Amino acid sequence: MRQPVAQALHTCVVCGKLSYRSRKVARKVANQRHPDSRLSAYPCPENGAYWHIGHLPANVRHGVVDRAGYRDALSRRPR
Repeated sequence: MRQPVAQALHTCVVCGKLSYRSRKVARKVANQRHPDSRLSAYPCPENGAYWHIGHLPANVRHGVVDRAGYRDALSRRPR
């Protein structure tokens, strides 16, 4: 029997995306809701305590920059 999908904690006030308490929960939700997609779990760029799910940016998918380089660039941008 399939387990129920874990619920999001809340909607992030900065990003507007659903937030999950851990990477494991975010990945589980992504796999259960969209089993054929390539959604990734990533830490919230504004609040690293929560996780979001989404597609990788085109530059990461095409090998222009790796995930760590992309995250570093996000953390250095002016707010």
